[in-house]
Amino acid sequence: ITEIRIRNHDVVGLWGVLRSEDSSVTVLTDSVYFGNLSAGVLVTNHSEPFIVHADQNITPGSVVTFRLDFSDESGAPLNYVYFGIVMAQGQNAASASMDNGQIAIGDCNYGMVGLGPRSIVDMGEAGFSIDSTNYLAEFALIVSDSEGRVSDAGRNITGLSSDNDFLAGEGAILMTFPEQSWGDLEMTGRFTDGLAEDAIGVDVKQTVSLFYEGDLSSAAFVSYSIGNIDPFAVHELSVGLVVDIDFYGDEQGLEMIDIDPNRNLVFYFDNEVSKYVGVGFVSGAVNSFSYFPNSFDSKVGLSDTLKANVLWSGNISDLPSKRADYAHVMSMAPTTISGDETVELTAVIIWAESESELMQRYDDAYDKFNSPTAADEDSDPVLPEDFSLSQNYPNPFNPQTTIEFSLSRAQRVSLTVYNVLGQEVMTLLDRDMDEGIHDVSWSGTNESGNAVASGVYFYRLKTSTGELTRKMLFLR
Repeated sequence: ITEIRIRNHDVVGLWGVLRSEDSSVTVLTDSVYFGNLSAGVLVTNHSEPFIVHADQNITPGSVVTFRLDFSDESGAPLNYVYFGIVMAQGQNAASASMDNGQIAIGDCNYGMVGLGPRSIVDMGEAGFSIDSTNYLAEFALIVSDSEGRVSDAGRNITGLSSDNDFLAGEGAILMTFPEQSWGDLEMTGRFTDGLAEDAIGVDVKQTVSLFYEGDLSSAAFVSYSIGNIDPFAVHELSVGLVVDIDFYGDEQGLEMIDIDPNRNLVFYFDNEVSKYVGVGFVSGAVNSFSYFPNSFDSKVGLSDTLKANVLWSGNISDLPSKRADYAHVMSMAPTTISGDETVELTAVIIWAESESELMQRYDDAYDKFNSPTAADEDSDPVLPEDFSLSQNYPNPFNPQTTIEFSLSRAQRVSLTVYNVLGQEVMTLLDRDMDEGIHDVSWSGTNESGNAVASGVYFYRLKTSTGELTRKMLFLR
């Protein structure tokens, strides 16, 4: 969609032609007629947009350059503009951020966390931000099997972009209601290694959790549950992370890196900004660790062979003695899975203003995760027996959809629409209802009566005995 305003003169019959030299995209609708323009009047092609098709294998976060040429009805050129579009992964790919007031973090459903400014893949998310400053340049999952195959979302051999081996699963979404999650705020996505050149065949669930309470508000828990796509497959897997924490107190991104093997915690620090940021395992021990110095103005590349060698080495590298811009790879001990078995990895990203405070906060996070009261995130919810919630129809919809539910007895009921970040969009119903079948319509507007953006939304039916949530798609 393009909005145009001609400042100083009228134009008769304005045309726009869009093109790109990038082979990863195809411009399907390349010409748009904007009509006659009067000076100072804003016009848009909202009803006739340019349509661009992106290759499914395009690297998330890559920038595709376009040129938009303008001419009048005689074909005489008037002006042109170059612009870039940051590409997502595909129609199922999604990213979002959440904030507990202490930290903000970005998440996606293709194997990365962060996705903020200065990241390997910048999708405009929060990264791992403290006081609006992002310290997380990279946090990505690596899975390798005993045959040497690697599926990962970490930087590739060029150091310029992600390997992009993970394919967002159909219907994968990044939001879990607080009442249904372990954390106070939580986002979950699912993906497979369907984009890997030599795929292992794994299905992954990634969950990021935040808390509001005490020192836990300084920590983000990132959990992975990794299983086989083929129920008859047997895989010996080594699972780890590629991590890059950057400090910009001197605008050079220099820091020191250290490891506390007793706590399974790797941490970065820079005394110039009085910040310590660490990444530690809370679900098991660090089996392998190796660091890599980036160059002054670029990130060091990591090949699949190098990643596999680190994951399977079982070695803990000696530590550097000087400040630099570091990245590292860390992994758990190899595990063999078959059938419906899974490998579980949970790491915590945590910050503090001193080393002792960082250690205490890590210990609190470790205790929280390993306490017997921690919820099993894979447990099946108990479905209520005295009410039901049907899938909306039509779905996808525009401009209106109907939501049907049934009650076995009279009771208080609320029906609310949420966006993918868990923010309330519209309360459709909140009153006492008789038993029986009921239906409610939603026309894609918020509480102010304004039309919402196209995308995925959730509707939640809540009663005194439980709640049910379903997903719907609004297309404008």
